[in-house]
Parts: sequence; structure tokens; C-alpha cells
Amino acid sequence: MTWKHMQRRKSGCACCDGSAQDRRHFLLGGAMLGVAGATGFSASVTAQGAPNPGATAAPRTSNFILRGGYVITLDRGLGDIPVGDVHVRNGEIAAVAPSVEAPGAEIINAQGMIVMPGCVDTHSHVWNSLLKNLPRSGAEYFPLKDVFGKHHTPIDYYRANRLFLTEALNAGITTVINYAHNTQSPAHVDEEIRAMRESGLRGRYAYGGPDPHPRDKAIDLQEILRVKRQWFGPGSGGLIDLGFGLRAPAPVGSPPPPSYPLEFRFAKDNGLPIILHSGFPPNGMTPGKLKPEGFVDQSMIFVHSLRFDQRDRDVMAETGSSNSFSLFNDMRNQRGVELRLQILEMVRAGVNIGLSHDATALNPTSMFDQMRLAFHIAAPVADTPVENIVLTHTQCLEMGTINGTKAMGLADRVGPLTPGRRADMIMLRATDLNMVPFTNGPSTVLHSATNANVDTVIVDGRVLKFGGKILSVDVEAVRREAAESFYLIRQRAGGQWAPQGWERPV
Repeated sequence: MTWKHMQRRKSGCACCDGSAQDRRHFLLGGAMLGVAGATGFSASVTAQGAPNPGATAAPRTSNFILRGGYVITLDRGLGDIPVGDVHVRNGEIAAVAPSVEAPGAEIINAQGMIVMPGCVDTHSHVWNSLLKNLPRSGAEYFPLKDVFGKHHTPIDYYRANRLFLTEALNAGITTVINYAHNTQSPAHVDEEIRAMRESGLRGRYAYGGPDPHPRDKAIDLQEILRVKRQWFGPGSGGLIDLGFGLRAPAPVGSPPPPSYPLEFRFAKDNGLPIILHSGFPPNGMTPGKLKPEGFVDQSMIFVHSLRFDQRDRDVMAETGSSNSFSLFNDMRNQRGVELRLQILEMVRAGVNIGLSHDATALNPTSMFDQMRLAFHIAAPVADTPVENIVLTHTQCLEMGTINGTKAMGLADRVGPLTPGRRADMIMLRATDLNMVPFTNGPSTVLHSATNANVDTVIVDGRVLKFGGKILSVDVEAVRREAAESFYLIRQRAGGQWAPQGWERPV
């Protein structure tokens, strides 16, 4: 194979880059494996050079190759490889190329699969995952949070976090920022962090204080130092780091809490990256207002930010700070501003945009839905200031994946499928009914993929899901315990929320 031919195979579209034979190999290989497994498509593991389509075990070592998949690297130098290999060794991506030989490495047959970076959720209030199916007319998110927040025990927090994180893992999300905005007690905090540690996912615990909390009083800063020492001290290792979830003005539109400069300085002095709900007029803590106080830098993540002006966007671009949109509820909260305009103006300014789920009562736990919605919301409209700005498929995929690692300051360690970075990646079955006919990876992910297509999830080189089955968590225990806690917090709340007899968990 010539160098020129190898370069064509990186172009991103197998139907128009001269690699029709390779594309046929990808499609037919996946189709044949799908027929061979009557119950569905499964990747197979074999010894080097010894094909064994019947094997379905996850790799037994930390040295393996994903072979023959459609590789979406999201590395702008490498591009897409329509038929390619990804070599993982000791948790790190060792090589990405049309063909990789690594004697002794196990082979995962990725034919019929899309291989891509894992999804990154840049803002979720994980504790309230038990509330996800409670909203109804007249009982929306905020009233539900106010009613049920105080009825969660520490073990309920553990179970709620396990539920969300397991659902995220199942959906191909490899990294989560837990914006912990109701830290009721040290025991609640410890149970949240324990669940995050056990999940196997990468992430950040952004300590945000209890809700409600007196506006004129800082949250317990000594408790944050206790958490830092106990869970994140020298040698603690792990995939989770500590951040600071700053309080937004409440109720919406009120002045910032008087304590916010103290909390900002505390976070900065202790090296804690800040995440902040922002952008609500007339008193929102926006980049333009905060920069003169020295509080905006590249580690900061603003959330929602529907009402930022050009000064705010310029400050974000200048400082390298990021924004997280949770598109389903951001659409509902536009109130005289336009989400499409804000997204495209941020793109024009060069702001790093991530996507998130906020709360499962507001957004489905699916980064595929978020990326797809971003593409459709941000369609340009004639005779508007942003009519010439177009979001590409790749930009939308980046919002749901590698932009999140940039926002978290992890871009030098994880993100695109680039040799030298840690191996956080997923495989999607391109042979599933909703994914065919297949020709272009980014288009298929953006327009067709759902959580149900996630076959394999790898975090830091560890295979947490394989062949469509979660390996790292007892899913039945998560389901059972979440149902039990949901029943008990409704009993404690009582009144209209008391569970009926038929709802008793089994």
C-alpha cells in the first residue's frame, strides 16, 4: 500500500476516497458476523493472527487491538480511518492506523463497528437521578427538587449516583462532572464520591454546598478541605478529581450571594476548578462581570449561559473558559432569547462548548440526543447575524466528546484517539437496523445512533462494557436498590407523593 493510498483512507468518507474495497470489507465483515451471531452482533477476541469469530469474551489483558472498525479519531491530523486498528496497551493508546501489528496483543474484531472517543457529560446534578420520571404538569423540576432533596439519606445518594453513572456507562459516556449542588452532610458527600470511584468512569466531583443555604453565609469551606484530604490527597490516584460548584443567584435574577468572592478565592487558592450556573439577568455572574475580579480562567465552566453578550463571549475566548449547554431544558428556558443564536455566536467567537444532561428529570441520559439536537438547533437562519455560520457534523461530535476533556483541563491526557493519550473510547454497532445503510461514520453517529447501539465502553484502557453487556457493575443490584430508595423517599415525603401499594419494589 502506498503512502498516498494510506492518506486517502484517513479522509473521513469511505464512499468517496478511493477505498471502496476497504469499505466493502468493513460492511461485509460486520454483516457476516451479525449473521453468525443469531442473537445480535458481538465483537470477538482472538489471538494475534488466529481469527475466531465465535469468541465473545472481553480482552483478558491490558494489551489489545480493536481491529477493522470505522475509526473516528476526532484528531484533525489523523482524521477518520474507514477501516482501521486502535492498539491499547497499559491503558494508553499506543497506535492508530489502517493496520497495526503488535505481537502478543489480543485482537478485538471491530468489523461492523464505529470506534470513537467516549462521550463527556460536563454538568449533571447526579444526586437527583431518582426524580427522573416524576415531572408532570404542575410538578416540574424545581418543586420536585425542593420536596424530595431533604428526604434523601446518604445511602439514597449512593444509590442515586450508582443509577445515573451506570446509565451513563451504558450510554457510552466515559466522563461525568458531578455538579453536587445539594451536599446535605459529610456522609452524603462521601457516598457520592464512593459511587463515583466504584463506577470506573472518569469524572469530577464539584462540591457545591447544601440546598437551600443562607445567601449571606459561605458554605462549609473546612468540609471541602476535609474532602480534599480524605479522597483526593497525595497518592489517592483514581480517575476522579475535585472541583468547586459555585452557587448561582437564587431566585433567578437576584443579586449574587454576598459570600461569592470568598468562595471564589477559596477555590482558586486551593486549585479547585469552578463550575457555575450563569447568565440570568439582570445580576448573573457572567464572564464580563467576573473577569475584572480575576475569577475567570481556562479551568472555569459556565453552564447554560443563554443570555451572554458579546463581551462575555470575548472574555471566554480570551481566557479559554468553557460553556456547557443542556439542550433540552435550555430550549425550554429561552424566554425571549434564542439558543441557536447563542450557540452560533459562541462558535464564531471560538468558545469551547460542551454538552451535558443537567438532571435526568430534564434531559434524557443520551449524548447522542444532545449532539443531534445541537446540529438541528444551530441550523443557520437567513437574515440573522449568524446566517453564515454552519455547524459541521464533526463540530457537533466534538461538543459531546473531546470538548468536554478540554473544559476539564484533560486534553493532554484524554480526548481524541491519538497515540499517547489514555484510552477512553466506545464502539457502536454499525450493523444494527437503525444504523444501516452505513457509509460515513460521523453522519451515522449524529443522525442515527442511540444508546442501544453502544456495544463496548473502555475507560483508561479498562473494558467496562462489552458485547452490549456491562461488565463492571451489578446492573440488577443497581436497579433493585434504586427502586427501593425511590419508594422510601416518597414514603418520607408523604401526601400526594406517597407510593401506592402496587408500586412496592420487588
